[in-house]
Amino acid sequence: FGSGFTVVGWTKSGTNWTKTEGTKSWSFSQSTGVLTLTVGSGGNTYASWMGGYDFSAFPGADLSPNGDADGDGMRNVVEFVLGNAPNLTKVENLPTMALVTNPAGVPAGEYLVFTYRRSSASTDAGVGSGAQYDADLAGPWTNAVNGSAGVVVTETVNAAIPGHDVKVHIPRSLSGSGKLFGRLSVLVP
Repeated sequence: FGSGFTVVGWTKSGTNWTKTEGTKSWSFSQSTGVLTLTVGSGGNTYASWMGGYDFSAFPGADLSPNGDADGDGMRNVVEFVLGNAPNLTKVENLPTMALVTNPAGVPAGEYLVFTYRRSSASTDAGVGSGAQYDADLAGPWTNAVNGSAGVVVTETVNAAIPGHDVKVHIPRSLSGSGKLFGRLSVLVP
């Protein structure tokens, strides 16, 4: 975003923009490109989600967002986003990637398709999530933003978690080397 970037009706503080209407609070970070909506108070929070699980099998477990309560190698907040249980030592519902040519519903071309699950509870709690891509794994990673650089993001309702399945089409032309990697970015408010 350039130096003349503005968001009409929002308040700017550094590179962050905020807006509040009733029980809805939005925040937008120019540096990450992440837009977050927080609704109400109380309701779905990270703490209330963690409080719904029994951790007696994991004495002294780190229950913080960046901890790994069950020791399965996945941060608690990532399990929150993906709709996993933070007290089960199994890794499931991981994001997937595929290389596709001329997929339906997007402009013709070659894409890296990055797909992940996003729970409604994590969205309600203000936890940001999105896909990022890079050509060499060394960074810097680029946020995959719908409508930017040919990126197409689609969401379908997933009642099983409940939440959404998010499919991110990233044009392979964005990589000069022909290689393209994707990862899930999760931001705790």
